[in-house]
Amino acid sequence: MSTSPNGSYLRAPVAVLLAWLIPGLGHIYLGQRLRGMILLVTITLTFWTGVAIGGVKSVTLYTPAYTQETLNQWQQEVRKGERPPVQLQITRSWWFIAQLMNGAYTLGSYHYGRSVADFNPTSGRTRVLAWPSGEVGSIYTGIAGLLNLLVILDALAYAEGLPGLRKRFTSQPVPAGIRSGP
Repeated sequence: MSTSPNGSYLRAPVAVLLAWLIPGLGHIYLGQRLRGMILLVTITLTFWTGVAIGGVKSVTLYTPAYTQETLNQWQQEVRKGERPPVQLQITRSWWFIAQLMNGAYTLGSYHYGRSVADFNPTSGRTRVLAWPSGEVGSIYTGIAGLLNLLVILDALAYAEGLPGLRKRFTSQPVPAGIRSGP
């Protein structure tokens, strides 16, 4: 790893960690406040819109897959006072890996989603992800994670000072025949 412009070896890893933890925070740390705030607002809204559409259970590694027969059997066993059987699970590992790129948002939502019971014995209702809103919520949160992956890579490139990254449009030559002023 090369030294960054201020000579610190920790600038890039700290920027990457902050960018993973909260989207846009790495750019704010690097002094790009406006860019960081735009990224923070955009990715945060995308992630939490997905949670609002699909519920907190849309941020999970597994999705319960129930048939009506399984639900009926489960409800009968709970009414008898028995423990519900182990539920069928469909893995969603690829979307969950994408969701993990949101850092603290995903970890908090995942932890809270695991604490919410799948079955409420008092009301006799089962909480399942409703299709398609559960899937749409998973896709939104996954897309937010993939966007944050690009933000993390951008923060790393900026912190490392990769050539060509800091060029501005004003430093490019103006083509002949185009006036730059009034």
